[in-house]
Amino acid sequence: MRGLRQAQRGQRSRGPHCGFTQADFKKAGRLGCSGCYVTFAEGLEGLLKTMHKGTQHVGKIPHDLQQSRDLSDKLKSLLKKLDKVVAEEDFEQAAVVRDEIKATKEKLSEITAV
Repeated sequence: MRGLRQAQRGQRSRGPHCGFTQADFKKAGRLGCSGCYVTFAEGLEGLLKTMHKGTQHVGKIPHDLQQSRDLSDKLKSLLKKLDKVVAEEDFEQAAVVRDEIKATKEKLSEITAV
């Protein structure tokens, strides 16, 4: 609430679509419209940090799915890196990247087979 009180000392802002004030938010415990998040951002950031682990929603997904996505992203990155080192004719590095790709593909197939 400290962040909200600090923002209240400043200008008396209203939600752009709903007309909510900070007093309305404090009374209702919710914002009036999506524009309120921008209008009251300064006061909300401190409030959200104290109420939650962070100020950005990350969502929840099953562990295996997240791991699969991470490995897929790593695989794409490694494939791009392989193309780059082959184009540069750095074949020793290409062999290292090739081995990383193989290991990543194996891990990915283990996860997706389950």
